[in-house]
Amino acid sequence: MKNGFFFRIVLRVLVYREECPLKIGEYFVKNNYVTQEEVNEALELQKRNKDQYIGEILVKMNIITREQLITYVCEYDTKL
Repeated sequence: MKNGFFFRIVLRVLVYREECPLKIGEYFVKNNYVTQEEVNEALELQKRNKDQYIGEILVKMNIITREQLITYVCEYDTKL
């Protein structure tokens, strides 16, 4: 999938995340895509670089692939 598609999905998630009962990291943990410890580590890294999304950090940490991230974000988006 092209990056433009991915970023449109991410932007939609960001716009609606306040209305969603679960933050995306919580959603990933709830669905056993990642562990709570992995999300916590990614959040710590995000504090140092606020321009990065948690999903991108999880990819850079080699916890999930870019393809998995796109799948998970699309799935999360349909739950909004």
